Amino acid sequence: MDDGWVAQNKCEVTTSGRCLVHKYHLIKNLSLDHCELLAPYFSGNCIDLGLVQKSEETGGSIGNDINESIYGIIKDPSTEKVFVVPLMNFSSLNDALNFLDQLER
Repeated sequence: MDDGWVAQNKCEVTTSGRCLVHKYHLIKNLSLDHCELLAPYFSGNCIDLGLVQKSEETGGSIGNDINESIYGIIKDPSTEKVFVVPLMNFSSLNDALNFLDQLER
């Protein structure tokens, strides 16, 4: 954990030879009622649902690449395996929050 973010070092070959950090931050938990709309093929198998912000170091001068997505934690009823599945991607945090406002009306 780093200031509310879950961090993961991802070692890639960069010109500087350093590891790039990927961070994930839960912005908001969502009601499981929304899983039916966002993941109809996983009906009844949704364990958790949330808006997550992901920050990836680019290794360059433009800074971090930040994006937002709704992820679902889905349990496969036949194998009992649990998967984290991206359900919807957004181009900005504002777009994501506007979508959630519409969803919760």
